[in-house]
Amino acid sequence: MPFLTPPSTTISLTGLTALTGGQPATATVTFTDNGAEPVRDVQLSLSAPAGWTVTATSAASFSSVGAGQSVQTTFQVVAPAPTTLFKSDT
Repeated sequence: MPFLTPPSTTISLTGLTALTGGQPATATVTFTDNGAEPVRDVQLSLSAPAGWTVTATSAASFSSVGAGQSVQTTFQVVAPAPTTLFKSDT
């Protein structure tokens, strides 16, 4: 009985191997339904530290993801530009 089986899903993030402050980079979030039934009302998002900007550049809401299927959302990520060359501290 597939409807009694708990959902089996994975989420992965790619594309953020290096960032330069003030320069946009692209991150991709992939959601995969590994289960036997569709997953409904999937919402993908990406959070970042305070001061960073994250903007979805493709659809982030999916009414249904079928069994064995994947969906992706891309995000533009901008880290704040440094205000000094080197941080100093006492």
